[in-house]
Amino acid sequence: MHLSSPSRWPVSVLILLSLLGLGRAEELFSTGSTWRYFKGTGEPSTPDPTTWRTPGFSDSGWLQGPAAFYYGDPFTGTEITDMRNSYTTLFLRRTFQVGNPSDFRTLTLRAACDDGFIAWINGVEVVRFNVPAGELAFTGTASGAVSPDPAVFNDYPITNPASVLRTGANLIAVQVFNANLTSSDLVFDGSLGGRSIERLRSSPPCSQPQASPCGNCIPSRSSSASP
Repeated sequence: MHLSSPSRWPVSVLILLSLLGLGRAEELFSTGSTWRYFKGTGEPSTPDPTTWRTPGFSDSGWLQGPAAFYYGDPFTGTEITDMRNSYTTLFLRRTFQVGNPSDFRTLTLRAACDDGFIAWINGVEVVRFNVPAGELAFTGTASGAVSPDPAVFNDYPITNPASVLRTGANLIAVQVFNANLTSSDLVFDGSLGGRSIERLRSSPPCSQPQASPCGNCIPSRSSSASP
């Protein structure tokens, strides 16, 4: 069965799809993206150790590299060769663009992580995986080792996307944790995306005669039979 292009579907059908949450899939950034990163040998921001995860913080002095961030597992990206026996955390930041936050009906962070992480969008915590509750310092650790190993990608839904997203530039910040100083591996990579409702634009009535009018147009008088 052949289906016409969505651009020719009746407006009522498009509205129904929107209400059912079947809007357009939109990726805000992909796996393998470039991030700024800071090795957890100290707090990433002082005197306030939470400033680093807010949009106004300058990370120009941080290192930069592509995900995955890893050691000890068969991933590609940025290998953190000095982490084992030295520090347990890694701090990541990257920006992404959003046209209209209110269009997003769902938002999901899809991530592979060994061993744990916390993610913030524009300074608001949105995901916490395999780490204790509360504020965790640069010396913090995950709640334990993850399974399976190597880590696989999992979906982490973010509730009420419009409450954390902004029009224009947005910031995601991630603190990655190892289970302990002697851990044999670490990895983090992620993508962010969701489903957004496309803005519907009203179409003027059809000006050309047609035997069978399309679903979202009103036939003009020129298409009716002469008296």
